[in-house]
Order: sequence, then structure tokens, then C-alpha cells
Amino acid sequence: MNKETKRGSGVGRDPFMQEAESQRLRQSRRRFLGGVTAGAVGAAALASGASGAADRTIKARPRPLALATIEAFGVAKGVAQRTIPDPPFGYVILSRLGFGPAPRTGQTVSYFNSLGSTNEERLANYLAEQLDESVPDDALESRITHPSYTTLEKSLRRSWADHESDGNWRVRVRPAEETERAKFLRAAYSRYQLREKLAEFWNDHFNMYSRDNYSEHTMNHWDRSVIRGNMFGNFRGMVGQTAKHPAMLWYLDNYNNTRSEPNENYARELIELHTLGVENYKGLTRQRDVPLITLDHQNEQNAPFFGAIAEGYTDDDVYEAGACFTGWRVRDDSRNEDIGDTGEFYFDESNHERTGKSVLSGGVINIDPDGGLSDGEAVLDMVCYHPGTARHIAGKLARFFISDDIGPDDPIVQDVAEVFYRRRYAANQLRQVVEALVMHPQFQDTSTFPGKIRRPFDLAAFALRAGKTNLVMRPDHSESDGFKWRMERTGQYPFRWRPPDGYPHESEFWLNSVALVQTWRAVDWLCNEDEGRDGPRLLPILDQTLNVYSNSASDHTPVQLVDFWMRRIFGYSPGGTWEGDRVFERVLDFFTTPYTSGVPPWPREFAIGTDDQPGIDSNDGPWDWNYRLRAMVAMILCSPYAMQK
Repeated sequence: MNKETKRGSGVGRDPFMQEAESQRLRQSRRRFLGGVTAGAVGAAALASGASGAADRTIKARPRPLALATIEAFGVAKGVAQRTIPDPPFGYVILSRLGFGPAPRTGQTVSYFNSLGSTNEERLANYLAEQLDESVPDDALESRITHPSYTTLEKSLRRSWADHESDGNWRVRVRPAEETERAKFLRAAYSRYQLREKLAEFWNDHFNMYSRDNYSEHTMNHWDRSVIRGNMFGNFRGMVGQTAKHPAMLWYLDNYNNTRSEPNENYARELIELHTLGVENYKGLTRQRDVPLITLDHQNEQNAPFFGAIAEGYTDDDVYEAGACFTGWRVRDDSRNEDIGDTGEFYFDESNHERTGKSVLSGGVINIDPDGGLSDGEAVLDMVCYHPGTARHIAGKLARFFISDDIGPDDPIVQDVAEVFYRRRYAANQLRQVVEALVMHPQFQDTSTFPGKIRRPFDLAAFALRAGKTNLVMRPDHSESDGFKWRMERTGQYPFRWRPPDGYPHESEFWLNSVALVQTWRAVDWLCNEDEGRDGPRLLPILDQTLNVYSNSASDHTPVQLVDFWMRRIFGYSPGGTWEGDRVFERVLDFFTTPYTSGVPPWPREFAIGTDDQPGIDSNDGPWDWNYRLRAMVAMILCSPYAMQK
């Protein structure tokens, strides 16, 4: 049975899957989303009306987070403006190189400060620790090895054999489903946060829509072997693996790029997104009019030699590169023994365009007509070893980790690009690039913090880490399904961005009422949801509070509790206490205001008491402190301070 018959049977297909298949990317240019403004941010409420009520019957209460708008915190459109009170160096680094402090795994500001006597020494030691990965990642491994996870370690051939041809869509998408959910576990629990941030960067850079044909059942291999397996290695090696992966061959239509039906989709995105970038596009300039530059090969042994190469690309370079990739196919034909049905790459000589081609050579033929497979390999060499690619990747890394405002002339971009280019043949090229980026003075300059806001996934991961989550995000699990449902509505659920440019890194894109409100709703749900009826809370907020204050009812004052949770979430306090800070005072106002009319505010310094008084874990009366405590923590997690990184 051929693939089209198997895929088209429709047996047990989910309507979402059918719709996804019908909208595969076949355009020659990628689609761009319209710009999103932030004009509605000031009026966007942190409302969470659906949280809990749709899942089970609970006592009806007004949703107090509706009180907490960006305006209420005194911050207008620029959430990423500098509002957080001079955070310590350790907090900045933990926010830039990961998803923030995590008391559960010991990655706190205090721990960072213990790594040396100066900030530079601490950073160098922390970076070495993050790159070494010799210490077992127990907190993550104990969860990611849950019996629900069955596909994460499967090889490409095994995953293809087990999931590609199955008529049940749930079986087909299982590898994608597990890879998506495991991303939350990795962000929340892994001690190797830099690895997770880099995986996020490279998965956006080589974006793959996980519910496309050939990705839904191979996404596990893509994330594990192609992205994670290369992000500390060599860029050319990584690009080569992306080019030959069945998911990419299908996603950007190179699987049907033949001499009789040429399709330059992959060639365009390879050049425009993956390597040189649009900043090196020469527009309508003719190939022969693009200036040539001489590459510095530094006497590298076995390095490909191109002589002079164009300093940028034109559309004709894209078309010529597309011809070089004709005949790049997937072994997906069970009827043909010569091809086979393994999902692996193969070169179809009969469908390759055998003509001389000109790619980045000023219009001069530089691709031999008898090259075959080597045509495409030569293109990969040219674009990966091009100095324009070094500048493009360096700038994108700097803007991802530091600030949207970093320009091409910034010292960090120039210096990191030099390392990228100078070490382009090294087996550990990308590791050296990361070291150059992180240890650069501009990376360590805390005056640029905050340079960005947290995207929806980033804020969810920040909340999971700060709240010491109990959530084991896994397939076939109702609470995980509930969280997935909420995160999908934020606009950033892992691996679900359809266009090939990846989830936007620019903060302005996410400064809109839909993304903000839905993200806050997801965080509020985390604070209030439990692991099944009467099970432990997903964020054990009450337990953590009583672990510290259970023996002293006099400590249960609103001031003390708000200060405790701001210190717990951010890992520090300015001047020893958060009291007096504007976000602190807004949260305190909410915490001391009852939701029952006619009841006066609770005095800020007056002890609330314990359960038998009645107390903080009581669900009765107008104060309902158990619920109010969780809502107060959710409000901090959704504050402008938490949004900044």
C-alpha cells in the first residue's frame, strides 16, 4: 500500500489533523502574520473565569485576578520597560540563561552567588556547570521516564515503523504529543536550563510544525537528535541534518522538488531564514552585479574552497539553489524495494536537474552539471560558511537572549559573529559561540535588563519553577490536558507555529490583549488547580507557606505573606523587604480586600491566624484565605516584574 493510500484512509482521523494536512505550506514565499499592536494592553484584565469551573463543581467565587490589569500596576504599554527594582546579577543571569530561579532544583540567586567572589567568576562557573552536564538531571529524569512516555527515545526508523502508517491518528501523533508535553517538564525541572533555552532558540530557528505530515510521527527524533544533538556542535552539521530529515523535506516541499516540477521553497527558507537572513538579500540586483568577497579559509584542512563568493543573495540564487536540491527525497514507498519505507533520506538521481548552476557566484557557473547529490551539499557549504550567516546567527542569538534593541553594529554581535565564522569548521563551533555570547561584557551588563518580556511559554515555565510545581505534564492525563487547552489559547504551544519563521522573539508581538490575558489565565489555573479531585495542588502554595509559618500564627500577616511570596518567586528582595514597592502595594491591596460587600479590609499588619483560629487554609467565611492566598501568588506571577526578563 502506498503512502497516499495510507494517509488518505481517514480512519479515526481527528478533524484538526485533516485541516492541518489540507493547509500544508506550498507557497514559494513564507507567510507573514499581520502586526499586532499593544494598544489594548492597558485594559486587558488578568481574568480567569473558566479556571476550574468547567472541570468540576466548586463553590462559585468572583475571579479576583480580574482586578489586576497592567494599568493597575502603573505600567502602560511598555511592560518591558525598566520597572523592576535593580535585580541582582544572579537573577538577571538565571532569567537570561533559563526560565528563572527554581527553589525545587536549587537553582536560586543564593546558589548562583555561592559560585564565586565576583560576578564574572560566578557566571563563568555557572556556564561551565551548564555546559558540562555531568551531574544527573534527576528531577527531570524521574518525570520524563514516566510510563506514559513511550516514544521520546525511539530512532527515526523505529518511530516511522511504529507510527507513520497507522490508520489511527492518535497513534500517528503520539511522538509529537509526547515531545510537546515533555518540553514543559524540561523547562520546569531540568537543572540544565541553558540547554533548554538553546533548544527553544534552535527549534524556532529551524521551525517545524509538529502536526504536519512526516513531522507528527518523527518530531521526537527531530527534537532529540537533530536539534538537541547538534546545538553544541557544528552549525554546518546541524543544517545538513535538518535538510535531510523527513519532516523538513515534507514541511518545505523539497520531497517533491524535481527537475520536471522544480520547487524552491526549501532553498528560499534555507537562505532567507536558516543561514544568510534577509539582511543579506540584494533584492532585484542581478547576480553579476552583486559584489564578490574572498573567504578566509585559515588553512583549515579539508575545508571546501569557493574562491570568491557573493556578499549577498538574489532571487536567482534561490532558484539556482533550488535546482541543486532536486531529487532529495524520503524513503516512503513500500511498493518499491529500491526505495523502501523507512523514513530516511535518499537521493533520487533520476529526478535531479543535471545542468550547470550559479549560486552566490556573481552569475558564473560554479556547480558542475555532473555533480548529483554534491550539488546540494555544495550549497549547504556555501551558505553555512558564509560570513553573512555568522552575522545573522550572532545577531539573532543576542536579541533572543538579551534585548530586541540590539543592532548589527553592537559589539556583541560583531564579536560573536567573528567566533562563529573563525571556528566554522570546528566540531564544537556552537559551544564556542555560546561561550563567547555569555561571557561577553554586553551580556553581563544588567543595565539592559529587562530587555524583553517573557513569551507565554516562558512565563508558564517561570511559574512552574517558582511555584515548585507538582504537575507531571504527560499524555493521557486530565490535568495535563487542561493545561494544554489553556496554553494553546495563548498563541504559543510548543511546535505549533505554522509558518517556517518560528515563534516571534520580539516582545512587541506578544504585547496584545489575547496573548497576555490567555497567558495570565493559564498561570491562574496552575495556582488553583489540583491533581484530580481532592489531590495535591499543582502549585503547592499553601503547603509552602505553612512549611515556613505553621508554628507562628503571628507571622500570618498580609504584609509578611506577600513579602514571603515575592521573595520566593523572585529569589531576592530589594533592601531586605519588598514592602513599599509599587507592585507589592498593589498585590497587598488585593490581598486585604474581601470579596464580600460590607466587610472592611483586613489590616495589613494584623495576623490572619491558623486553621483552628480560623485560618489561612480555611475555605469558609468572607475571607476564604486558602483561595485568596493562591490568587495573591497568581497575581505576583502575572505582574510586570514576572513578565520581564
